[in-house]
Amino acid sequence: MQGSFTISLIEIFAYLFPGCVVLAVLIYRFLPAVEVDNLLQQVWFLVVFLALGYILGHILTTLSVYVLKLRMFIIKKVLKQKSRQERHSFYPKLRESLRDLFGSSLSPEDEYLISLRLVTENMPNSAQEINRLYTLTLFSRNLVVAFLIASLLFITSNIAYSVISLVLSVLLLVRYIQLEAATGNTVVRSAHMFLCMKQGDGNKKTSK
Repeated sequence: MQGSFTISLIEIFAYLFPGCVVLAVLIYRFLPAVEVDNLLQQVWFLVVFLALGYILGHILTTLSVYVLKLRMFIIKKVLKQKSRQERHSFYPKLRESLRDLFGSSLSPEDEYLISLRLVTENMPNSAQEINRLYTLTLFSRNLVVAFLIASLLFITSNIAYSVISLVLSVLLLVRYIQLEAATGNTVVRSAHMFLCMKQGDGNKKTSK
């Protein structure tokens, strides 16, 4: 039940809502108000609107890969963020534990993905929190693109709407960066906690 609930949240917030934002702006921008009012009274139009919004949401997810690249540029070149090993005092111990279990040739990305897998399979409470953060992260990332598109669509017809959309896009970009950091921190902290508990259980069995 928890899994299906999480999936439904992702479908609604990460795909449907951002896609509907773009679709609503397109309709507002290019259709007369009278025609829009007539369409809103038709059930078939609402069904088609939601279906197209959902499809657009998936397209936005593909486009938002560039937001991910922009985030990496900002945290490395602008914010000059330290590496995980420098930010977390426990990370060297986590890395050592992971390499003892899975080999010494792990890349930083491998370490993160294995940590995520360990947490999702063995720590249900932490996994639920990570799922929630992931949903919010994808929601924010897709809305960055959605409001940027809205800003471009309004730029020749309504400069106020264009500026508001651009400001919302920038604010959501900041929020997206914060959520990515929170998700990563939760993953590595939870993985470290799990491996410490596992090691403690192993020591108890050995002492017996």
